[in-house]
Amino acid sequence: MAAVEIILAETWLYSTLANDVTLTTLINKRVFSLQPPQGVAFPFIAYQLQAGNDIATMNNKRVMAELVYQVKVIGQTPSPLDLAPIFQQLDALIHNKVNQQVTGGTIYSCVREQSFVQAETDKGIEYRHLGGIYRLEVQAT
Repeated sequence: MAAVEIILAETWLYSTLANDVTLTTLINKRVFSLQPPQGVAFPFIAYQLQAGNDIATMNNKRVMAELVYQVKVIGQTPSPLDLAPIFQQLDALIHNKVNQQVTGGTIYSCVREQSFVQAETDKGIEYRHLGGIYRLEVQAT
C-alpha cells in the first residue's frame, strides 16, 4: 500500500472535517489522525487507517489504493446520543462523496460501510465513541 495515497486520504479527511463551519462550532477544529494530544478538550473527531490494498494492472503498476478508515467522534459523556449531531454532520460531509479533487490526486469515492458505537470508562469517567467505517478509493497523480 502506497504512503502517498494515505497522505492524500488523510489530508482530505482533515480538511473536509476541520474546515466545515457547522463542525467548527461543535468541536472547534479538534480533528486528529490516530489520537489527539494529551489534554485535548472533548468532544473531538479521530480517524485511523484500519486496512488497505493497492489496485494494480496486470503488470503490477499501481493504479490506486483502497483504504478503510475508522472515523469517529469521541466525547466524555454517558450517552452516545450526545454525540449524534456531530456524527451526523461528519457523516454528511464524507459519506457517498465522489471525485473529490485534492492536491496530488483524487478521492474517487468515500462510502460508509458500517457504523459503530463504543463505550469505555477510565478512572470512573465515561467516554463514548460514535462513528463509522469508511472505504476510500484514492489515486495519486
